[in-house]
Amino acid sequence: MALAQPLVKKDDDRDDEAEYSPFLGIEKGAVLQEARVFNDPQLDARRCAQVITKLLYLINQGETFTKVEATEVFFAVTKLFQSKDTGLRRMVYLIIKELSPSADEVIIVTSSLMKDMNSKTDMYRANAIRVLCRITDGGLLGQIERYLKQAIVDKNPVVASAALVSGIHLLQTNPEIVRRWSNEVQEAVQSRAALVQFHALGLLHQIRQNDRLAVSKLVTSLTRGSVRSPLAQCLLIRYTSQVIRESSLNTQAPDRPFYDYLEGCLRHKAEMVIFEAARAITELSGVTSRELTPAITVLQLFLSSSKPVLRFAAVRTLNKVDPATGDVEEEGVEDEYQLEDLEVNSADYMLKVGVSNFKNAWESLGADFERVDEYGLGVRESLSEAVQAVINLLGMQACEGTDVVPSNSRSHTCLLAGRFIGNIQVLVRLSFGIDGPKQVAMKLAVRSEDQFVSDAIHEIVANG
Repeated sequence: MALAQPLVKKDDDRDDEAEYSPFLGIEKGAVLQEARVFNDPQLDARRCAQVITKLLYLINQGETFTKVEATEVFFAVTKLFQSKDTGLRRMVYLIIKELSPSADEVIIVTSSLMKDMNSKTDMYRANAIRVLCRITDGGLLGQIERYLKQAIVDKNPVVASAALVSGIHLLQTNPEIVRRWSNEVQEAVQSRAALVQFHALGLLHQIRQNDRLAVSKLVTSLTRGSVRSPLAQCLLIRYTSQVIRESSLNTQAPDRPFYDYLEGCLRHKAEMVIFEAARAITELSGVTSRELTPAITVLQLFLSSSKPVLRFAAVRTLNKVDPATGDVEEEGVEDEYQLEDLEVNSADYMLKVGVSNFKNAWESLGADFERVDEYGLGVRESLSEAVQAVINLLGMQACEGTDVVPSNSRSHTCLLAGRFIGNIQVLVRLSFGIDGPKQVAMKLAVRSEDQFVSDAIHEIVANG
């Protein structure tokens, strides 16, 4: 029996969709008036945090502030540093980053941020580093360089990662300064913290990327087993593949350097590392059947995995490999492997890839390939059951917590995101409502980068 049948459209769907937004109808002028609470002698931390949340919402919705308005908000926000409330302090860091103060205004908060950089509270230190590096210029960066180098090798992984990620961003604008941190970054590569090692390796490679010999030495030293983080291991596999490709262009020697390392990664305990290694091997030019076989075997095993993302990745990779030559085929090749029978459903064609700001992503896709229709979902035990049934059918990622339906709710809006096979972005907006005794109606709006995909999503729901 189909999951849904088309319905006659209603006029009140937009009202249902907007009902749950806590920011519905807020205006910039009113919020700026509320921001005067930042100047109160007795600060109400909770109220101040709520006002900052509204300001951040307006900024992220594309609302523009005049120079005067932004300056007034900025100076008012700086007074909140006197509060000891940690939650409010985190909001202060966020709003300062978003306001992007001018060079003259940065001076006002520099002393407060530098004080937080040396605080005993690790959360203050990490966030102060991120904010300072976001708003600072080259002159001020030279003054805080010593603190940043110390933070890179800090024992707290949150602080160390904050400094390393800031270094990755600063490398684009102040490369000379960041390159002086090589010793500290190299020390961070040996960290036992997974994210620190990952960020450190990424920064170290960017520092050395224009020196082919330095990159080769980096790969040589790290492929001996000092990388523990699975994320860092995936980066190292990519860098190793790069070295192999470059060496094959410069020499006709039959030996392929580092191939043993890639093959060894096929036996790693982390699936992401195994797949990355298998994919790297299949993309080597002139790969022999003996070199290709272990990677093909691993990818075949992934085809029977219970995880859709592994099955999806394996199918895409195998389809690009010609087992006779090892070359990557643009059009793919016919399947020549002995595979077990595998049940494939519609969700297997979709990767769960969320978006940080659904409204911005929705508007960016535009309405060129949008399709909207309404369906009846029949009798359901609850609205929540109907929502989960559609999410499971489509195999997409729920965004902004919209997969949770408030109790006793008679309408609900759910936002979904994903990548359809072919790496095509898809966004879905579902509007549910109770239509009679336990009868659930649904409005389905789809936007994607391809009209065929938008139509396919509706077809899946109609036949589900």
